[in-house]
Amino acid sequence: MTPHPWYWPRPAPIAWFWAVTVAAAVLVGITVGWLDRPVAIWFQSHGDETMNLFRRISLPGDSLWYLVGGGIGAPLAYALSKRYVAPVRDSLLKLASQLAFLFLTVAATGLAVDLLKILVGRARPRHLFRDGIMAFAPGSFASSWWSFPSGHATTVGAVAMTLALLFPRFAWARSEEHTSELQ
Repeated sequence: MTPHPWYWPRPAPIAWFWAVTVAAAVLVGITVGWLDRPVAIWFQSHGDETMNLFRRISLPGDSLWYLVGGGIGAPLAYALSKRYVAPVRDSLLKLASQLAFLFLTVAATGLAVDLLKILVGRARPRHLFRDGIMAFAPGSFASSWWSFPSGHATTVGAVAMTLALLFPRFAWARSEEHTSELQ
């Protein structure tokens, strides 16, 4: 049987991975090259009110919430499970493993992003406003050169992926095959 003339075979998952990776790299390059400086200057010109708004918006990206919650919650749920019988014990053990998974995911991605920050060495905006510098210093161990990649964005991504893995019914973006398996 010959395929329809308009048939286009679906690319392999690895092809999608590389296509998305290249597209993201191009987008990051465009952003760094043409948008970084004007956006930083715009935000600085709008004062503390705008900065305070973005500080509040970035709170869910603070890894401390998840590390403390998972670091205290997992052992606590495990310890409490020893005092109960099934099904409460089983629920507490499941909660302990979910919190431990969240803790490990946020911690591992945080360590990876911190290593990337050192390797990339992107200047924070304070260098632009103080010295007029908006550049890279790969291998720098000074935190003022750890602007990229964003730790807050990485934390939010790690938490979102963790929640999607732990609670797949509530994941917003899923493939059609996976959706049909859940039904």
